[in-house]
Amino acid sequence: MRQRPTTRAFLRPFLAGWFLLQAAAAVAPEDLRGREIFMFSDPRTHTGWTVERLAHCREDDHGSARIDAGGLLVFEGRLTTPGAVPAVRLEGPGRDLQWRSLNGLELRVWGDGGIYTVLLHGITHPEEVRYEAAFSTRLNRWTTVFLPFSDFQPRLHGRIIRNWPRLDLSRLDRLSLQPGRQSPGSFLLKIRWIVARGP
Repeated sequence: MRQRPTTRAFLRPFLAGWFLLQAAAAVAPEDLRGREIFMFSDPRTHTGWTVERLAHCREDDHGSARIDAGGLLVFEGRLTTPGAVPAVRLEGPGRDLQWRSLNGLELRVWGDGGIYTVLLHGITHPEEVRYEAAFSTRLNRWTTVFLPFSDFQPRLHGRIIRNWPRLDLSRLDRLSLQPGRQSPGSFLLKIRWIVARGP
């Protein structure tokens, strides 16, 4: 008499595929080696990170950043004030980011389906001026996004500055991320790596 497959046997190939996908998300591809990178599972690749509380934040707005046990940078919070924009900042004390010969930034992210913004800060420009580029996330999924440096626009208090010098990639000193939404609500972004890609 032919036996019917058990539920466990039926699910085994699907579970195996799921575990393979999770393992793939946990390991950076080989071609990331030797590039300027924040690999959050390896403390040697990032020298410091802090959370900024920017303008228009009240006490009941909050954002936090931490590196979890799995080696992910977790950026999360809840906003109740329209226009509140907490940010997480990555920087190397005493070290300029030399990206002049590179093309853009690649990020491996897991998100909430919202839009987030990367901000690059130049040493030679006023503190208030930041070069920004936005990216979208997929709900509860890992994705890899690429932001060409040519997409970063100079902004002052959220507005594009016309006729402003292009971003000087040889004089960067820090990188920040912030939620792109300006309306109240929760946000959650997980980042496995950030890498500056070359030609």
